[in-house]
Amino acid sequence: MLEVFPQGEHEILCSEAILQEDEECTCDCRVREEHCLPGLQNYHPESCSCMCTNMEEWSSCLNRNMVWDPYSCSCSCPAHTWQPCSTGYVFDLTHSCRCVQISLIASEGMIAAIIIIVAVLVLTLCTGYIMYRTQTGLFRNRKDVPSPKLSPNRVRLMTQKSRSEFDMVSANSKLTLKDFDESRKTVLKDEQEKN
Repeated sequence: MLEVFPQGEHEILCSEAILQEDEECTCDCRVREEHCLPGLQNYHPESCSCMCTNMEEWSSCLNRNMVWDPYSCSCSCPAHTWQPCSTGYVFDLTHSCRCVQISLIASEGMIAAIIIIVAVLVLTLCTGYIMYRTQTGLFRNRKDVPSPKLSPNRVRLMTQKSRSEFDMVSANSKLTLKDFDESRKTVLKDEQEKN
């Protein structure tokens, strides 16, 4: 728009706005089925909400004058019953609405652990006693087991070549390891003298 002012022509710009046109607008629920707690809630699409399925617990909660939480589907004590507890006690928010000893809450798991430990200990002692009485396992009589008599110069491990040579020689005769070692030493000594 051009206007004529006393000092010449001027262009007047009133205002300018940038608009965004959204062509894919839809109406949808903020709460969807994947927001519901599995096993505790069912999705209700008409009200866009998750509904608790444990109605017996809900009824029992209200009969005990407690507060039902529809988001977690759980029962808790009314806020006016909450109180601070002294050392060694904690407020039971879901059952008694009173301060209870911490040891009473932890004792169920502790008792189970103690029972398992005692059972393992008794089983170990019984097994050990049986092995001791029958002289088996850890209590096997070592005098009954023949120990190999090795010369002090004999190495317990053999090379694969020595083992195969011993197997070939001892297959035809009743040659012992000691005899085999002595014959080997003699052969090696003869070879060194020839060279």
